This record gives sequence, structure tokens and C-alpha cells, in this order.
Amino acid sequence: MHASLLQQLNCCPAPRSEILCFPHAGGSASYFQRWAAHLPEGVILRALQLPLREDRLELPPLTDMAELVRLLIKEVTALPKRPRILLGHSMGAIIAWEMALALEQCRQPVSHLFISGQTPPDVMRQTQFHLGSDQQLIAEVARFSATPASLFEFPALRELVLEQLRHDYALIERWQPTTTKKLSSPITVLHGREDSEVTQHQAQCWSKFTSNEFRLYNWPGDHFYLTTHWQAILHQLCQRLFSHTSDMP
Repeated sequence: MHASLLQQLNCCPAPRSEILCFPHAGGSASYFQRWAAHLPEGVILRALQLPLREDRLELPPLTDMAELVRLLIKEVTALPKRPRILLGHSMGAIIAWEMALALEQCRQPVSHLFISGQTPPDVMRQTQFHLGSDQQLIAEVARFSATPASLFEFPALRELVLEQLRHDYALIERWQPTTTKKLSSPITVLHGREDSEVTQHQAQCWSKFTSNEFRLYNWPGDHFYLTTHWQAILHQLCQRLFSHTSDMP
């Protein structure tokens, strides 16, 4: 049996709530692993593990957002119902957004949606890096320093990393918003002040996509500000999770 797309990163004997995390292009579930040791009791941490990496290395690519969301919804709706928060960064923010919409349609709305490092769904994407040359793809990811340049110096690693990146860029660049509907769950946007990919105004425009509470927090740093500020961000998530949990009967 293939490993789950949503991998549990911590041991939680008596779960009461969950945080589901969705990483950036080229990222994996292990990006969030260090969060596991800092979680309060009763909180499960799960993170998306796409094909072509770690324990899903041999699985075929998933480059269609609708198919990915369908598979994720199947996994999530099979889990016990409990308060859930979604956090997505960069590419992962779009997956989290589509997941939140789909879960609402399944009458399992999320407690809160956290969006990080991503423009709103009505901002059209014009790039086609998944169709470009290896050098174009390497140059693109080099702008963020998310993928160490040293990985491209070793032929076997270079081939694998490029395959992962091409897979993920195809997933996000082929994506088209499924709806202009507002989410009923609250949305919090996390924004790096020096992020070259998302302006302050664009981050604020996520407010149009919820009929509930909206918050915007700015953090020092570029597109990957959360690599530095992850503990403070995790604290924000847990605060929101417990505020919703305390409202439960």
C-alpha cells in the first residue's frame, strides 16, 4: 500500500484537533517536521507528501490540481471529524485554499485557513517554467534559495530535484481557480515584508475571499520568511486552533 499523501509527523495518543500543512514547490512533508516537537498535547500535525520524493519516490506525478484535491479529500473525510486548521505556503497555499473550499462542500469546513507567500486566486499566473529548460528552472528556484544550489552539482540529485520541481510547477501553473466563492472559514494571511512574489496589497486582497474574519500579519524576511519565524507562526496556528476548540460543545 502506498503511503498517505498526508503524513502524520507526530505521535498523538489522544488527538483533539489537527493542523494540515502544505509545502512550497519542491518541498516535502519533512519541511514541517521540526514543528512536531513544539506542538501542544492533543494536536496532530500532518503534511502533504507529493510523489517523487522521500517515501513516495517511485509514484507517478500528480500534475492536476483537481485530481490531487480529490485524493486529499478522500483521505481527510475518512479521518475522524475534529477541528482542523490548514496552512499552505507558496504553491501549498493554493492547495490549502482548494482543500478548504472542497471540505466546505463536504460539510466539513475547516476551523481556519492560513495562507502564506501566495497571491489571491484572482491573480492570473503567466509563467510556464514546467515547460522550460533545466537551466531556466534552476534559475527560477535560485531566486528563493529554497533549493540549495549544491544539489544541482550532483547528476543523480540534479535529475531528481529537477523532476520534483517540474512536477510541482506543472501542478501550480496549470491550475485555474475553481470558483470565486467566498470561504465561510476565517482566513489569516502571513506575509514576508520583503517577499518579491507577493506585495502587501496582494496579501490584503485575500480579504475578498472569506465571509468570515480576516487577519494579515507581516513578518521580516523574503519569500521564505517562515523558515526563520516558524516557531512564532506555529504559535499563531495553535492560538487559533484552541480558540475554535474552546468553542466546541
